[in-house]
Amino acid sequence: MLCFVFLISQNVDAKNANDFAVLKTRMGRASWYYGFLITHNKFFVNGHYAAMWGVPLGTKVRVTNMDNGKSIIVTINDRGPDKRLVAKGRIIDLAAKAFYDLNGNFRPSTIKVKLEILR
Repeated sequence: MLCFVFLISQNVDAKNANDFAVLKTRMGRASWYYGFLITHNKFFVNGHYAAMWGVPLGTKVRVTNMDNGKSIIVTINDRGPDKRLVAKGRIIDLAAKAFYDLNGNFRPSTIKVKLEILR
């Protein structure tokens, strides 16, 4: 049985964003994808979610766009990007809404980011 869950993005305000401790920092490139993200039979549509390797599902990650200084906090709920792309420097796939909120548009299709793994 599939359970359909449509979530509205959760914006973490500045006060709450500072409540997290940074466990690890990484630099690389972020891409975006459109559509559904399926995790544990739940569908997530265009929220502040992302796919990433090397951290537990449910981990909060602060993503900062190195070109404009904007940052958002996303929840990791899937694995990706493709490991061939990881070898080329792409370290996170952002849901379309998260990418748009971070960059203001969908071009370029990848951006330079700093990731802070949060606790």
